[in-house]
Amino acid sequence: MFGSHLTDVSPPLSTTSAPIKQPLPPPLTQSHPRPDRTFLALFFHHSRAYAPFSQPKRNKHMINQQSLQQWLAQRNKQPAIVCDIDETLCTQFDHPIVPAIRLLRQLAPPIILLYLTARPEGTKDATVSFLEAQHMPFVQHLYLCPRWQSTTQHKCAKMRSFAKEYNVLLSIGDAEEDQLASEAANIPFARISLEDPAGSWHQLTPRLQEIAKTYLPNTPLRATE
Repeated sequence: MFGSHLTDVSPPLSTTSAPIKQPLPPPLTQSHPRPDRTFLALFFHHSRAYAPFSQPKRNKHMINQQSLQQWLAQRNKQPAIVCDIDETLCTQFDHPIVPAIRLLRQLAPPIILLYLTARPEGTKDATVSFLEAQHMPFVQHLYLCPRWQSTTQHKCAKMRSFAKEYNVLLSIGDAEEDQLASEAANIPFARISLEDPAGSWHQLTPRLQEIAKTYLPNTPLRATE
């Protein structure tokens, strides 16, 4: 009744092969210039941008942006080193500490040396004569203590002023008031020992040489005997 032959209704086989899939092109990438190594060294070494990252509760991206902005602001300021005089550069008012004198008188622009001392203003002539006799640079940047201020007030006020005007790389002194004034202005501090000032300067030499590599690449600081 229905016939004995079945009709094949499956679709005919294609006589052409399946299309070959072409490999996808590699994703487009943006070429970024390699950061300048000197720029990075300056940023991380002198801005202390790495310090806030030890605080995990703060936003790292925000910290990085703030640190970079602060560093860029500091970068436009003249680099400076602050140094005390008595028991740091000399003893008994005019007896030079030889390693200190030999090391610091190698400093040259763009770094300047700021002499911040507790000596009263009445000692200016004698102090200038001592510095000039030792061939010290930047004698014009001598800051003596006025009569109306205590030595602590004088050093704290001047250190705050220096921090605003200069990129202060280091403060060097022998007294607690030197350290407190530096830390209050967020300036790195190096302590000179009263017992062995020459030894302290020998220990400080590598640190100053690292600073010189950044700012005085063509005139490295020579270590003293």
